Amino acid sequence: MSGHDDIDWAAASAAFDRLLVPTMFQPSSQEVVDRANLQPAENVLDIGCGTGPASILAAERVLSAGKVVALDPQPAMLAVGAAKTLTNKAAGIEWMAGDAHALQFDDTTFDVIICCHVLQHLSNPNKALSEIYRVLKPGGRFVTCCWRHFDHCPAYGALIRGMAKQSDISPEEVHAAAGFRLGDAEKLRTMVEGSGLSVTSVEAIDKSVRFKDADGFIEGVSRGGPFTRKSLDEYEEASRNAIFQGVRDALEMYQGADSIIVPFAAHFLTAHK
Repeated sequence: MSGHDDIDWAAASAAFDRLLVPTMFQPSSQEVVDRANLQPAENVLDIGCGTGPASILAAERVLSAGKVVALDPQPAMLAVGAAKTLTNKAAGIEWMAGDAHALQFDDTTFDVIICCHVLQHLSNPNKALSEIYRVLKPGGRFVTCCWRHFDHCPAYGALIRGMAKQSDISPEEVHAAAGFRLGDAEKLRTMVEGSGLSVTSVEAIDKSVRFKDADGFIEGVSRGGPFTRKSLDEYEEASRNAIFQGVRDALEMYQGADSIIVPFAAHFLTAHK
C-alpha cells in the first residue's frame, strides 16, 4: 500500500483494529475466507493483511496442517495482529513485512491467496496481480474484494462529497475516493484477467455496517483510517466540522433506536490459475 511516511502507524494501527475492523472489515474478511473454500493443509497468503482479520479466520481453517502468511507493508499493523494471536489457535500465523508489488516468495508457493480491500490502494495493482499469479500454484485460487463506488457506500460518500466541497474539487479528486477506484465490476474483472488468472465470479454484495451513531463512523474513519485521517488533518477545524456535519445529516435516515446500519457495498471476486 502506498505512502504517507509521516503517519503515526502505531497509533493508527491500534485505532484501525479497534474502530474499523469489527465494523467494516470483519464482515468482508469473513466473506472472502468463506469464498476461498479453504481446506486443511493448504498454504494461504493474505496480502495487505492489516491487523489480520482475514488471516486469523484462515488460520482457524488450515493451521492444523497448513500455513498462513500474513503480509503487510506496515510493521505496526503486523504487531497489532500478532499480539491478538499469541495464545489462541491462530498463533502459528507467519506475520511478515512485504510489498505486494514484489512478493518475496518462490514461484508456485501458495494454494490460496486472499486480498481484502487492498488492490485499490496499491500504486500498481497490475504488477501486484502479476506477482499473485506467479506465486500461486497451478489450479490455485485467488479471492479479493473491493468497495463499490462510494455512491453505494453512503457514509463514505457523504464524507468524500463534504471534503470535495470544502476543497472546491470534484468528489473523484478527493484522496479518500481512491479507496473506491476499483468499484466497477468489469474494470476489476478485466484487471484480474490481465494477469493470466481466470475469473470465476464477480458478485456485488452489501455488507451493511453498524455504528452507534454517525459520530461513531466519523470517529472510526478520522482516527482508525490512516489515509483518511491524514487527509482530514489537512483541513482547518471549521472545514472539518462542516464535513462532519454533512455526514451526520446524510446518515440521519439510517439512525435506529440504538444504532445506525449503513450500506457498504463491495465486489467479491474469485479466480483461479
